[in-house]
Amino acid sequence: MVDNGEPDDVREEDLRLYELAGTRVGAGVLAAGGGALVEGPQCPEPGSPEAAETVKIAFVTPDVVNLEVIGLGALVFDTPEPVLESYIDEINHHGGINGNCFELRYYEYGFTDPAGDFGRICGDLPQHEPLVMMGVAFAEPVFQCATLGARIPTIGLFSQWPATSFTLADELLWVDNGSIEFLLDNTVNAAVQAGTLTPADRVGLLFQQTDNAPAVRSAFDTASRRLGMDVAASAGVPPGFSETVVLVVEQQFREAGGEIFDPDAAAFERALAAMPDEVAVLLRQIRQHFLEVAAQFRNAGVTAVVASADWADVRNLMRAAELAGWFPTWVINDAHYVMLVLTDSPRDQGDNLLQVSSGRTVGDPLEGLDRGCLTVRNSAQDAEPFTHRHHTDAWSLLAGLCDYLDIVFAAITRVEGPLTRDSFLAALSGTNYELTHGSLIRFSDGDLFGADRFRVLSADSSCALNEWGCMRPVSEWFPLAGAAAGGGNLGGTADG
Repeated sequence: MVDNGEPDDVREEDLRLYELAGTRVGAGVLAAGGGALVEGPQCPEPGSPEAAETVKIAFVTPDVVNLEVIGLGALVFDTPEPVLESYIDEINHHGGINGNCFELRYYEYGFTDPAGDFGRICGDLPQHEPLVMMGVAFAEPVFQCATLGARIPTIGLFSQWPATSFTLADELLWVDNGSIEFLLDNTVNAAVQAGTLTPADRVGLLFQQTDNAPAVRSAFDTASRRLGMDVAASAGVPPGFSETVVLVVEQQFREAGGEIFDPDAAAFERALAAMPDEVAVLLRQIRQHFLEVAAQFRNAGVTAVVASADWADVRNLMRAAELAGWFPTWVINDAHYVMLVLTDSPRDQGDNLLQVSSGRTVGDPLEGLDRGCLTVRNSAQDAEPFTHRHHTDAWSLLAGLCDYLDIVFAAITRVEGPLTRDSFLAALSGTNYELTHGSLIRFSDGDLFGADRFRVLSADSSCALNEWGCMRPVSEWFPLAGAAAGGGNLGGTADG
């Protein structure tokens, strides 16, 4: 070390700071705006006799490995647990943060008995009084019992909720994507800015018929008027058509030789005969509904469908459009999990799909933190090596987890005084994290949505990166739509 004239004890402290900051974990925390990282004695193993009370970090996720039960077995993901454990272990190895040691509480729910899994999670998670609960695609029962019921600060990854949910949560709910209304507004805005939607298009809105449907339609109409778009039609989807149980029975129907959008209606009916009566009724209703919507939109001259409905609803309308011989442009956003929409979608429909996104995609630069995230994951104890290529579905999920681990622990370092839920949330509101690929994650008072820039991506089914293909950028990054760019985006629309 170069002698800079300072006392030896200061140089030793600098060295300890360097040892922590020199890791991927420490570098990510600092890049996300973290405060000083001071090395301390290694934290004892949680639960060991010498261990003091740990700060709990809860994480809730669907079972992303066993997707075949809902017909998505072709998708390849890695369970989030190894990277979460390894990241927190690295923090603890260097003495924790400001005298606090951390412990992961990991919860997973499946698709065959979600009610039982949610009951188990809701019975256990609140008892551990976590500082924060993170999770992938948060489910409503967990939101109800943990966020609202136990008042646990919640950070949803790959998540979106109606604006009313943020009001109910009273600044306990923070998400990477945004509210449904916010995303819809920015979807239309970015697509128009990119020139992928123009005033010459006749646009149709596909939405879910839930309690917030009027707010969604209002957000869409407001954005369309502001941007000079011609709204030709809109159609709602009963929320029960995309529930997990429907995906399970549809896969069972497929395994029995049926296809819900079989071009041969007689073959569809013959296959239904092997299913229980209530399942046959439901699948027949779904098929009929989407065929009717496809005909409605086609007859109204719709050239572009903008979606706020569930990903499964978008895929079903694409299948129905194929049967109707109608090939519009499809415009979705990060709420729709493009890999789910395009799995088993008609290829000619999928190649017309655009996604307005704040995420990573093919062609984005890879920098040290992204590569280091993979190293963190592979250092997890007893974990199989992560062998997926960059920008695959599995890798994108992994990188997104590291981004928000950086953000959470950066906020913890900024807390002055006791680490409490209130002090953590106050620090979280100072987040301003610009990623190398161009995305900006920002939280502030009244701004609970992390996404602060969007761009337009286009589907490429010929890409061999994933089973379904990949997405490629077709635009630059755009700032938030209208008044949302001012920071107070809780309302979701520029004029709403």
